Amino acid sequence: MSNIFEDYQAKKKYIIELTNEAIKYEWISKERADEIIKKIENDVLTIGVIGQVKCGKSTFLNSFVFEDDVLPAASTPMTAALSVITYGETKKIVAEFYTKEEWDEQKITAGRDLSEVEGNEAESEKIKAAQELVEKSDKISNKIDSLLGKTQEDSFENLIEYVGADGKYISITKAVKIFYPKEYLKGVEIVDTPGFNDPIVSREERTKEFLNKADVVLMMLYAGQAYNSVDRTILFENVRQCGIGKVLIGINKYDLLYAKGKDESEIKEYVKNEILKTCTEYQDDTIADIMKETEPVILSASMALLAELSMSKIANNENYKFHWKNYCDIFEINNQKQFREKSHIDELTQQILNLIENEKGNILFTKPKNEILAAGANKEADIKKKILDYQNELNVLKTPDDELDEKLDKLLRVEKRLNKKLEKMDYNLEEVLEERLPKLNRSLKAEFERACDQMNRKVDEWKRSEKLEILRLKLDKIIRVVLSRDIPREVENETFKIKQQFRDEISTYFLDVSKEVEKYDSEFDRDCYFDSLQTKIKLSVDKEINSYGIENIFSKEGDFWSSLSFRRAKDKEAIIDKLTIIQTEFNPENYVKFISDKKNLIVENIKTETIGEIIDPIKNTINKCKDEKDEKAKLIISLEEKNKQLDIEKNKIAEQIKSIKAL
Repeated sequence: MSNIFEDYQAKKKYIIELTNEAIKYEWISKERADEIIKKIENDVLTIGVIGQVKCGKSTFLNSFVFEDDVLPAASTPMTAALSVITYGETKKIVAEFYTKEEWDEQKITAGRDLSEVEGNEAESEKIKAAQELVEKSDKISNKIDSLLGKTQEDSFENLIEYVGADGKYISITKAVKIFYPKEYLKGVEIVDTPGFNDPIVSREERTKEFLNKADVVLMMLYAGQAYNSVDRTILFENVRQCGIGKVLIGINKYDLLYAKGKDESEIKEYVKNEILKTCTEYQDDTIADIMKETEPVILSASMALLAELSMSKIANNENYKFHWKNYCDIFEINNQKQFREKSHIDELTQQILNLIENEKGNILFTKPKNEILAAGANKEADIKKKILDYQNELNVLKTPDDELDEKLDKLLRVEKRLNKKLEKMDYNLEEVLEERLPKLNRSLKAEFERACDQMNRKVDEWKRSEKLEILRLKLDKIIRVVLSRDIPREVENETFKIKQQFRDEISTYFLDVSKEVEKYDSEFDRDCYFDSLQTKIKLSVDKEINSYGIENIFSKEGDFWSSLSFRRAKDKEAIIDKLTIIQTEFNPENYVKFISDKKNLIVENIKTETIGEIIDPIKNTINKCKDEKDEKAKLIISLEEKNKQLDIEKNKIAEQIKSIKAL
């Protein structure tokens, strides 16, 4: 299986090539092409990897990203810095150190007596971690003041000094950016999170910042203690606060249980059931929904890494050599291909790829591709329409004068029949919307009301002895998930059905139109003209209906997410007021009206492309011929020459489309 980042980069490259070809063929403007390419190149794919210490995150990342043993394993959750892996032309690292204020706060925490917080495990852990970090700072005590608040670039080989448990700079390192020269990492960030309940608030906030924008979050569990109290806290106390609506579960080190005769399906079912139990306890539907959409994957990151390392490296490392022999005995295998298969790493990477495609594919890849193809189809349709116009005009010009009135009368009857068929199509499209939109309206309201009920429950359950910040984060989580996942999913499902039915009705109408026009003129090239025109119309249907932003469902303008955030609320009453405003401003009828308006626009476009662009020009030519009989011969010569040039253009655009499709 190819690396998922290579697949992602290949799609980016494809869209860029497509765009460059479209510029060359003058399908789109240079300005629009620059906008498409800028979005493609600047869009960052973020994958967050979370989990408790010793769950195998570093080993997984070594296999998944580096295909080598690059990252050291963290020994404690509080001393590991946040690491961000991305592309760089050369290998290097850039470390970000704490500010003076953050370090002073750390020293104050380290100076507290554990007896002050007896019985409070979270505060106790913060004090212990602070003491550990301050103690480790002795290594650079004479340099600390000059480093605080700064960044430091260093060679890749010195990475362990910043992320290793005994690293020289670990005590003051907030985050490390790792630049690695692999093409597939362009526009990609892999975030190795150190954990939550961090003694340095800013470092925890940095973790949440990355996870907030993550396209996929992968939670690693340790198979030997899969989903224990620490995992439960990470998922339900921390991840939920980050607004995550996309979580995959990897259950690592399954080889330990396999060796004891444990069944893989039992381990997966246990984890799923335990998470769903916790969902019930927390009254949380969002994580439950996520678990319905994805299956936990049993894997061995260590086996996957051994499948990547050179055999000479394995042979010269006692630890690797021991594990190689152990896996060979447990699974009765003897080569790296078998190690890869038994590791199940490909099952997990495929899940990640599927999520990425579902979340980003439509916006980042499908829309520009359809826009470019539509531009080509439009250009081809325009050329064919011009050819058709000239041919129709020539036919009229070559018609004997005494037959012009009969030809006009026949054309008017065709126009009348086409208008009736257009009315029928309009009526049928309206029926589609009358059937679909009320369902969509109800489902959007139901999703939002469910989220509001959840938020109201959280507000009712909140006790003044608890931190208000926790309540605000819980509410932000609920509103973000319903708006970034649940409602868009409902909209996408229903609009897909609407678009399908629209296409069917449009196909029927165009078949009728082509038959009518062919009756009028037996030499009319139905396939040449209408196939291209239908493609153009159907692509425009996709473009028009897909152009609606979910923020438009709300009445409020401005910064969409900020206007929905509870984080500025100072007390419970302010939160209740905010919740009331959000409930009042939610208005799915905006989307219903948007679709209805688009239907009218689509019908009007079809009328213009058929009656307006086929029938009306012929009528005008007939009337012109009746008025200017002496000019007919000159006009015939001129139009025949124009048609020759258009035939050349038509063949040229056909080759261009063939070239684009070959990409």
